[in-house]
Amino acid sequence: GAMAAHSRLPVLGVPLASSPLLGFDALLSTVQMPKGVPVGTLGVGAWGARNAAHLALRILALGDPVLARRLERGAAGRGARPRDGRR
Repeated sequence: GAMAAHSRLPVLGVPLASSPLLGFDALLSTVQMPKGVPVGTLGVGAWGARNAAHLALRILALGDPVLARRLERGAAGRGARPRDGRR
């Protein structure tokens, strides 16, 4: 959240489960940013961190056709199919 308040770049937030509340407090503080301070919030903990990396790659691939092709090949190799109607 603090990073988003001081940057115009996209910020992805991964709440950490480092408190007795198991990350729920971190999740709330990440999703409840003030108007005009967007944060793309992912899941709590390790899975959220992995998904943040995948999301960052997809965002970067929007402006990098080579990266986009590599991601497509990697997804095809894992048997993943796009769910946006393409086959």
